[in-house]
Amino acid sequence: MDIHPDLLHTHLLIGLQGHQVDDKEYYHWNVIIYKSNSAGFYDAGTPIFSSDSFDRFDEAVEAARNIEIEVRNDQLHTVMLQEKIS
Repeated sequence: MDIHPDLLHTHLLIGLQGHQVDDKEYYHWNVIIYKSNSAGFYDAGTPIFSSDSFDRFDEAVEAARNIEIEVRNDQLHTVMLQEKIS
């Protein structure tokens, strides 16, 4: 199985990004992953992963937590493959 080299990076930043919908007080949320260094510095312009949009913040938080679990279990590449298949 080919694993993208960015997914083998030793430090990652997992975050949530909100996008306002039609100038209303309503947002869609994405889980975003960036490569980072041990000091926590990252390039915000180049994510290595962006999830599909979530309508609810709590769903996005849950997805981020699930991705964190996968990262800790060295299974991030399976999350990426599932996203590409979907």
